[in-house]
Amino acid sequence: MNFALKGPEVCRLVSALLLLPFVIPAQAQNQEARHHARRAQQWMTAKQYGASLPEWEAALKLDSSNAQFHNLYGLSLQETGRDEQARRQFRKAVRLKPSMADAHSNLGYSLWKAGREQEAAASFDAALRLRPGDASLHLARGLLAFDSGDSPLACRHFEHARPWPQDPATLWAVFQACLAGKRTETALTAAAAFPRAASTQALVSRALITFHQPQAAIRFLQEAGKAGALPETPLLLAEALLEAGDPAGALTALDTQKPAGDAFNFTEMELRGSCLLKLERKEEARQQFQLLVEHFPKSPEAYVHATQILLEERNWEEALRILNSGLERLPGDWLLLLRRAVVYRLSGRLREARRDVLDAVARGGDMSLVLAALGQVSGDLSDLATAVASFRQALAETGRPEFQFALACALDRQGEGQAALREMAKAAEQLPTVARVQYEYGKLLQRAGRVQPARQAFERARQLDPGYAPTLYSLSRLYASLGQPALAAQAADEFLAARQRHRPKAEPK
Repeated sequence: MNFALKGPEVCRLVSALLLLPFVIPAQAQNQEARHHARRAQQWMTAKQYGASLPEWEAALKLDSSNAQFHNLYGLSLQETGRDEQARRQFRKAVRLKPSMADAHSNLGYSLWKAGREQEAAASFDAALRLRPGDASLHLARGLLAFDSGDSPLACRHFEHARPWPQDPATLWAVFQACLAGKRTETALTAAAAFPRAASTQALVSRALITFHQPQAAIRFLQEAGKAGALPETPLLLAEALLEAGDPAGALTALDTQKPAGDAFNFTEMELRGSCLLKLERKEEARQQFQLLVEHFPKSPEAYVHATQILLEERNWEEALRILNSGLERLPGDWLLLLRRAVVYRLSGRLREARRDVLDAVARGGDMSLVLAALGQVSGDLSDLATAVASFRQALAETGRPEFQFALACALDRQGEGQAALREMAKAAEQLPTVARVQYEYGKLLQRAGRVQPARQAFERARQLDPGYAPTLYSLSRLYASLGQPALAAQAADEFLAARQRHRPKAEPK
């Protein structure tokens, strides 16, 4: 059978419907039950699931021990939005016939849809024990593992799920999971199925570099270049070569294949400075980073690079001067505050460091970086309890909702999901126009099995910030789990486009 899925629910429904004509005659106990079951099948084939419900109920009154009737009745209930009733029917089918793989997988999908990932995994695993070669089951189990953050397990299942569906969200999940699971060749096979557009090639190359696979990125860029030159190729190739430990080769790529465009390109200058620094040409690197500040005075990253050598030299005073000049141009920029906190910490000024970290939170700083900085200030990178206590104290002292959000994130990272959800709900209510807060709230709601509120939170986040890639990816997966492939595909396309734009270039002055 060709499992061309738009999501696990489609595969299981099609599989069940194809089996129905063969199963009913063998299992039904009387002619009248078979008659109602066939009528129900006709309604299901016509996608009139509500109309099929009375027929299934009539069939089950006459033959209540028929596992397949319960299973297919559950599918109709699922399609009409009666999820809990559907799960009861799937469980009855499993009890009556533990060897029915379809009932196990349908139960797994329903539990997954409800956000009950561990129970869903157990049901899919039971189905796979019965049908270990079923590609669609491996695909569903892989997607569930990927959604749960277990990329190595997802990759193992994806390798048994070929041929993969060609929708972008599924291919991206396969690609990302196999990269994280160190199955680079499998990841590249998935990448080869993406459209041969320059933006997509750049996205794949960027991901390979991010996952520390520079040699694969170099090979991919070279092969992609055969199909047509990509504007992004020189910079990406230079970055891959630098990551691969070849700064001289990276400089050559920048010198001989300088991309057309602005006279001053931020990414090119940043890479050139990093290459020079790796080659121990420190003064040339220092000049390159200084040029970044001169030509891109409104880019906080420029000031971060300009202090890199100074931190190695322990020149705290000059580093602070540069960062303070940046904060004069970009008042309250969270990245500059965080960088200044690092300088304060290294120079022993812990009170000022803590103040800047908390100010970075209030300015909407990236929580992972902020928590790491706060851990450093506390002298222990893994001391999340200190972060929780600090954010709780800051909230009590100021009442600012930004610290409510920071507290929720810290509680979540500490594994206190319910407490995190309570705090995040308060933050989302007080910060209704902050996309990142709505996105994190959606994640916690989805993890708690509250699928519809999670969808609403994700959709609010997308409306507030249409280009935030994590929101778009989460929406794509959620739409797929809800059986809405058109919405899932649209969100997946937006996600791929957003990932390509995830490193915005600063404007030259």
